[in-house]
Amino acid sequence: MKTIPYLWPRPESRVLWFRRMVPQHLREIVGKSSIRFSLKTTDLREAAALCRHHAAQLDREWGLAPTNPSMRPTIATIEQTAVEFGYDFALAASDQRRREVADDHHAYALHMRRQEINAQQYAYAAATGETSAVEPAMSAIIEAQGLNISPADPEYAQLATALAAAMSAAAITAGRRARGDTSADTDAEIVQRVRAAKASKAKPGETIAELYEAWALDRAQIDGATAATIEDGRKIVNRFAEFVGTGRALDSITPTDAAQWRDTLRALPPKWMSKKELAGLDQRAAAAKATALGMATGSLVNINKQMSNVSPLYRWAAGQPRWAGLRNPFDGLFYQKVKGKNARPPYNSDQLTAIVHSLPDDGWLRWVPLIALATGMRTGEVCQLRAHDVRQDNGSWLIHVVHDPAQGMATKTKVSRFVPVSMLLEGLGFLDFVDRREGRLFPELERDQTGEYSKASRWFRDHLEEIGVKDGRDGLGLHSFRHTMADRLRIEAELLDSEVAVILGHSSTGVTAGYGSISQGSVNRLRGWIDAVRFDGVDFGKLID
Repeated sequence: MKTIPYLWPRPESRVLWFRRMVPQHLREIVGKSSIRFSLKTTDLREAAALCRHHAAQLDREWGLAPTNPSMRPTIATIEQTAVEFGYDFALAASDQRRREVADDHHAYALHMRRQEINAQQYAYAAATGETSAVEPAMSAIIEAQGLNISPADPEYAQLATALAAAMSAAAITAGRRARGDTSADTDAEIVQRVRAAKASKAKPGETIAELYEAWALDRAQIDGATAATIEDGRKIVNRFAEFVGTGRALDSITPTDAAQWRDTLRALPPKWMSKKELAGLDQRAAAAKATALGMATGSLVNINKQMSNVSPLYRWAAGQPRWAGLRNPFDGLFYQKVKGKNARPPYNSDQLTAIVHSLPDDGWLRWVPLIALATGMRTGEVCQLRAHDVRQDNGSWLIHVVHDPAQGMATKTKVSRFVPVSMLLEGLGFLDFVDRREGRLFPELERDQTGEYSKASRWFRDHLEEIGVKDGRDGLGLHSFRHTMADRLRIEAELLDSEVAVILGHSSTGVTAGYGSISQGSVNRLRGWIDAVRFDGVDFGKLID
């Protein structure tokens, strides 16, 4: 819990609390030196999500929301700046000049002629990209707006082109007003886009990012979503918000907006933000450059995955009174009949042999992989084990896989279960290892900020690459032992998938599962199943006593 910012396990309280010190310069305004309150939960993962939510809320209230001075402006910011200076200010200046020369026929005629020349000059610049006509104004605008761009950046050219289009529209409108239509306005696309964006600005507390935080609380409290899942979704939702405009109201986003994001994702290569050719570019600009360079495109599976992190936000919002009847702009946009490869493929016998012969002699580096191999337990379930979780029942050794958030113990299904200690695991010396331990079996391993045991997962992936079992992003890791056990249970123990699910601790949604309080399968029955897994073809050599 120490790794979760602002989480406070208050002494003599099972309920978890939020505690944060008020910055020194704000204490007089806030009226206190610290903020502390109960999170009203004993679930560690739920508390982590709540802490993140409340910390972000305080950052906004205190004006401490993180900023990145090196972040380049988005297309929305560029167009807004271009219209503000190139259309609104330019048109206002032209109107002022028209009123000043109203009684001077010669000066008035020159004013009208100047608007015609400007309209043609700026229209040509916008159409051809030859923007030298607007460059005298660029440095002043960039400085006034605090934009972090230089002439070498693609955003500079984007701003120059947008500014030329806006100034052309202003000149055309000014000319019409000079000819007597004093209420004339423009239908130029760039001006209409910016005005529509302003009209669709979200109310305070209702930006896409803020609504995601509210949804995330429900996901954690009701659906049991992990902190890692919520954080992954947050990153994708924020990218979508950056694409359509961070200040856009949820109900202003159209299917066209969503489709444009989908198509932009299609043009972006995998891990595009780490590509030096695309460094610093927004999503649209990066997609355009990637296409021009002939770079790899995004997979349909990944694009569906990213959309599936945003689309449910609309379904959630539509269930709230404030957003009743909200249309989901992602309806009908998902690619159909696409399926990715198994993200966590099982190990074959040769790979398992290489793994078991490469492990250290003792400690978590040895036993976390071996327990996962011999039981099919999840990584987190293995890493959180305590010595007294391994015990005998009617002469059979078993592992109690505990879900108890108050003790920092969790399972994905939020249900405790028993897993037999197989003959293989006994033969590997597991019980002797347990006898030498007190408290947690692996105290060196702690949960990270997302509630995961990332240290173990990271080390094992690196280890697999070192011994030549893993090749890049092939999906192999600690979780692959679960897939391996599932296949071995099907083949060697001849179990049905419903029986495999009992061993692996998968959720059961059947009606019968909701009856009674005793979990499926006696210890002896489960042990018989798991002992039937012989790992044929795997050479355990001298590892087994």
